[in-house]
Amino acid sequence: KLFGMTAGFIALALYSFEPNILAHGILATTDLGFVFFATLAIYFYWRFFNKTTTTNLILASITMSLAQVSKYTALFLWPAYLTIILTTTKKQKIYHLKSLIIIAIISILIINTAYLFQGTFTPIKKSMQTDTTLNKNFQKTPNNKIINFITEKIPSPLPYHYIKGLAFVTYEGAKENTNIILGKEYPKGIWWYYFVAFLFKTTIPFIILTISSVLFIRKNNENWQFLLIPVVTIFVILSFMTKQAGIRYVLIIFPLLCIWIAGQISQTKLFKKKLYKFVIILLITLHAISSLNQFPNYLSYYNEFIGAKKGWKYFTDSNTDWGQDFDKLLTYVKNNP
Repeated sequence: KLFGMTAGFIALALYSFEPNILAHGILATTDLGFVFFATLAIYFYWRFFNKTTTTNLILASITMSLAQVSKYTALFLWPAYLTIILTTTKKQKIYHLKSLIIIAIISILIINTAYLFQGTFTPIKKSMQTDTTLNKNFQKTPNNKIINFITEKIPSPLPYHYIKGLAFVTYEGAKENTNIILGKEYPKGIWWYYFVAFLFKTTIPFIILTISSVLFIRKNNENWQFLLIPVVTIFVILSFMTKQAGIRYVLIIFPLLCIWIAGQISQTKLFKKKLYKFVIILLITLHAISSLNQFPNYLSYYNEFIGAKKGWKYFTDSNTDWGQDFDKLLTYVKNNP
């Protein structure tokens, strides 16, 4: 819809052989579900921007809600949407800010529906007192009058377990963690983690195409903000987290970058030249070969900069192994005491 059929096929080819997508697409986790719903939300928000009908607004609201209940990482969509609004004219800003409030209200309603309204309209502290599974560390009252007033007196507009999960994720993301980056330990993480992870966990042709897409950027490029602002936003937000466990946290960048790259390289005047087309086809082919070369071990994929066999020296956690072979390890140990 953005760049035409040719760009669509290029985007599909890039996405289909993206090793991180292949790695996490077969695992029963929230990561690819989040990628699906977040991409869907961005698509319908783009549709609403281009055609501000009630139907599109409702669809944008529903898909935003589904993204929010798929994974807490989807919270990055709110600052991304706000940033997109800031790129518009003054008149458009006012209109879209109002529409974003409507999206937020509908999202709150659907999030509550997903959690069956459990703990909604009840002060958080009251819900905490009846929660027998709650970690005692969270029961401690913070020395803050405003927080205490809100949690003790104000009815919560969101379900208790949604807030509890969000509090846990925030707590885990703020405390010191063991982050292994390029073979060194960083207890509080480091801002360039996801940039470096992208550099080594993505195929070299994909990196070349990403750089090329920026070089070929057109001055009157419409809708760029819907593809690039979410990518930049999630990179910036997660760079401040102290828990940096794997590139899976930023998987949403891949469908957006695939669409962006495909649009940029297919819209340039150079695309009419045979040599340019040959280079593009070659890069996509090499992208597929680099990925398939590590079949079926996509989770431990590392490009040719360091190689898959040496990847564990530089990164740990879900970048290298996520316990997906514990069943095979158990069989091996039983056969080899």
